[in-house]
Amino acid sequence: MGKHWKIEKQDFGTVLTVLHDWDLDIANEFLAFSEETFDPAQHKHFIFDLHKVSQVDSMVIGIIISISKKIKKNGGKVFLLKPSEVVVNLLTDIGLLSYFQVFPSLDEIVKTINLSGK
Repeated sequence: MGKHWKIEKQDFGTVLTVLHDWDLDIANEFLAFSEETFDPAQHKHFIFDLHKVSQVDSMVIGIIISISKKIKKNGGKVFLLKPSEVVVNLLTDIGLLSYFQVFPSLDEIVKTINLSGK
């Protein structure tokens, strides 16, 4: 766990909780962390919990997309949990909101995962 995020493996998937806004320095720190330690094959369902994020550097969106592509390539699913209006607007403006499944609660994500049977 970094001081800016925490990762927890659950039965239903992996939850990455972002602990506060991400600026460029934190984005670079997370990028280095993900390149060194991230194995998409270990994460069938990956949830970006963004409920504490009110501002985000655009580089973070690129990192989220990169991780998402790797997980989806391995047959996994990616979810965004409670993204702020700022994050939703940014994803909408760059035409990427439809790339993600967005949910207001973890319970709804777990239900979706259970209904998909995968």
